[in-house]
Formats: sequence, structure tokens, C-alpha cells
Amino acid sequence: MITLWEDESSLEEFAGDNWNQAIIPIQMQEYPRAFSVAHYENIEFA
Repeated sequence: MITLWEDESSLEEFAGDNWNQAIIPIQMQEYPRAFSVAHYENIEFA
């Protein structure tokens, strides 16, 4: 899943203080062997 946010505070407002931790619904936790989350900053050049 990919999402795009205006800034970190907008993301934190939506997802809460632990926005940088993967949240996996309990019904899905039996399938993958490992979970991870990655964040990248989008830099636009004019």
C-alpha cells in the first residue's frame, strides 16, 4: 500500500503517535512471517 501525505504532521494526525509502526489486523497476523513498514520522503525538483 502506498499513501502520500502533505507533511509528517498530517500523517500523525491521521494515524496517531505510532504512525511509523505497522498495524496488522488480528485476522491477518497468521499469514506473513514478518511485518515491516518503510517511509520515504518525496522530494520534487522544479
